[in-house]
Amino acid sequence: MTHNVCREMKEDHFGIAASLSKSVNVKIQCPLKKGWLNITNGMIDFTKFPPHIPRGQYMDQLTVYDGSNFIGEIQVEAVVEDIIKKWEN
Repeated sequence: MTHNVCREMKEDHFGIAASLSKSVNVKIQCPLKKGWLNITNGMIDFTKFPPHIPRGQYMDQLTVYDGSNFIGEIQVEAVVEDIIKKWEN
């Protein structure tokens, strides 16, 4: 599957870039700078996602190319769970 990551980050339909930008000390924007980018314990606001995403743990690995040139790999581990709201008296 081919996907334009820079366009997706700019349009940010699901709020992923905005959510992750709160968890890292570098600006997430294109073009990405060469080197390691490590996001640990980043929180994504899933309220902009479709409501039928099954709750659970997910792991994925993405390999990124520019044409035939290898750019890098992204490893993602995520937990989708309900947010428990506090009761107000």
